[in-house]
Amino acid sequence: MSCKGCYCLSNESLGYNGCDTPNDTGWQCVEVRKRVFLEQGSTRNSARGSPLKTALARVVSDYGMVLVLALLCVFFSYVTWDEQPANGAKAGERLAARILSQEGAAVHVMVVARVTDEDAAFADAVERALAESGARVVATVRGEPADARQALDRLAEADGGLDVIVCNEATVAWRVFKDFEHKYPRLAGTRFYVPESYWWPNFLEPGNLLNSLTLETQRRDKGAKLGGRSLAGHYLRHHRGGLIHCQ
Repeated sequence: MSCKGCYCLSNESLGYNGCDTPNDTGWQCVEVRKRVFLEQGSTRNSARGSPLKTALARVVSDYGMVLVLALLCVFFSYVTWDEQPANGAKAGERLAARILSQEGAAVHVMVVARVTDEDAAFADAVERALAESGARVVATVRGEPADARQALDRLAEADGGLDVIVCNEATVAWRVFKDFEHKYPRLAGTRFYVPESYWWPNFLEPGNLLNSLTLETQRRDKGAKLGGRSLAGHYLRHHRGGLIHCQ
């Protein structure tokens, strides 16, 4: 029986004996129904690395992706390091404490905020902290610059009674507060208080992290679907066909 044109497997490795006569290399032919790969016996005795290399390889294999993600976090944190405007409830509480320590509990305050959840939390925290300490909030604006202008007009007509205007980084930049003493001479001497900013990477802001996680989840879901189809296609490509037989 000739073994030319056959795919051969090691008798020793698989226990098959499909031909009576071995070929020159000592391998024997077997009949199979799917694609057969030639396995070299020498791969069994490949040299093993040292224990240290083996341990390092295992660490890289198990935690390589974690290390890559950690390095990416460090990199993007560095390149997006920037000054962040303070806002929200914590910023409001800290600002109220600073106002009370510098102005006293008899201060008259106007709070200005936009119509956002974070601004609302900021304004609520300021009002609550000031009220608990006996300070008086004479006006609260939650809206647009036009709303702030109306509140200032009412206070100016009432001959003042305003010591402090509380804003955040967004509202203090409204045009209504430019040239304030020129526009409202009766409110001259009013001090503006804004939360102190802090330094933090834009990459690690909660909103950015949430967006990144959402995008990664969508990418992985899409990859899993495509990967399933690719795996099926790979199987069909490599396992399709008829018998491979000895001649």
